[in-house]
Amino acid sequence: MLSGDGTVKAFDDGWYETLKKYSGWFPSIPLYTAQLEVITDNQYTLTTTQLASQHFDLTPTCLVAQGVVLDKDISQACADLGEQMQKFVSTRLNALMGLKATVYGNKDPASLSQDLPLCLGTTDGGCSCDYNVSLTTTTAGPWVSNNSGQTTFFDAQAAPPSQTDFCLNGENLHLSGTKDTDLFNRTSLKTLTLRAPSCTDGVQSKTLGEEGVDCGGTCSPCPSP
Repeated sequence: MLSGDGTVKAFDDGWYETLKKYSGWFPSIPLYTAQLEVITDNQYTLTTTQLASQHFDLTPTCLVAQGVVLDKDISQACADLGEQMQKFVSTRLNALMGLKATVYGNKDPASLSQDLPLCLGTTDGGCSCDYNVSLTTTTAGPWVSNNSGQTTFFDAQAAPPSQTDFCLNGENLHLSGTKDTDLFNRTSLKTLTLRAPSCTDGVQSKTLGEEGVDCGGTCSPCPSP
């Protein structure tokens, strides 16, 4: 639903209410990355990012019903709509406690760029919209391990402690919820395999002091702007 000034005032993407229920964690949205920082004073920070791809089409009739003026270039009308959609989705999702959301244009999940348009004009005078939403949540608190291959992660937000079984295999750390429980209180998250940070892992590493993704710090210098 659009307001008279062209801003989006309502949009149902089908999973916003579930995101609220699970405090930003939605089991059916694929996990994109997970980064676990374990500090020597028995503190940890877990950052997880999920990636959701969205698509919808708006016919000319639908656009006119919402007050979109089609006597101008349809490409511009769709670009304006996409800009408003980006603002609406970002603002609504970032209002959820503990969740950082970023909206990217393009239907290719590998192309995460905020410079790409969300909506493009179609040959019949409508708009076709594709975008990706990255959802990042952070859990932090103390941790403790025993000699039986188990680690308990405590949540500083007073969530229940997460007891995990772990196995260190070379540079890979395998974590699984003890007795099939959820990891880090994330619904349906049962296992994680984490690898030691490197200069080629596609993630900006705090451990290596990287100033960008795979550059800076102990890695090769980042390219000049």
